[in-house]
Amino acid sequence: LPDVAVTARFAEGVLLGGAGCNLYQAAYTLTPDALLLDDLRLVGNDKCDSPPGVMVQEAALLALLAEVRSHRVIGRELLLYDESGGPLLVFYAAAE
Repeated sequence: LPDVAVTARFAEGVLLGGAGCNLYQAAYTLTPDALLLDDLRLVGNDKCDSPPGVMVQEAALLALLAEVRSHRVIGRELLLYDESGGPLLVFYAAAE
């Protein structure tokens, strides 16, 4: 949704982010060939009505994150891929 921030911050083996309404977190393992997320879960259980569709977007984001198996960094973009190399998500680095 255009006015809903979705974020991801990878630090010291923990992924933290905003899913639109709730926060989420996961443990991650990074190797040269893989990015694996474990114990992906929401932090909070809020139900947001605004903007319409935010909860559907949040559920879709979590489903996609659960499929992440690899990544690439190109410039300021973090691209996340599934097991077959299919694209799942793109995150853009925040301006410094």
